Amino acid sequence: MKIRPWQRCVAAIITFCFFLTGCVSLQGVPMPPPGQKPAVEVGEKVEVTTRDSRTLRFKVTAVEPDALVGKDVRVGYSEITSLQAERADAAQTGLIVWIVLGIVAVVAVAAIYADESTYYCCEN
Repeated sequence: MKIRPWQRCVAAIITFCFFLTGCVSLQGVPMPPPGQKPAVEVGEKVEVTTRDSRTLRFKVTAVEPDALVGKDVRVGYSEITSLQAERADAAQTGLIVWIVLGIVAVVAVAAIYADESTYYCCEN
């Protein structure tokens, strides 16, 4: 079975996309003093630990003056003991991008030399 260059490219792009999905992690968000909102934005996925030790995970649909709101969830700031938001980790993303680009470069060079050796072997 001969693998064509475009197939290698497609495989590399798919692999790259899978690596990028792992670049998000939960990062702690400090709780501000009373009367202020935490640094969380609508659309972010959060993990909240409450005073009664419940752990809630939800996507923020509203940041109100006194509570974080998600679908079927409303948690007052006074009830939150720990707040984490799912955010991209720039260092991890950069490292993975460079590793994937290095692998793609090595595969490309190997493919070039493999193709050249095929042509030389077949000439009489």
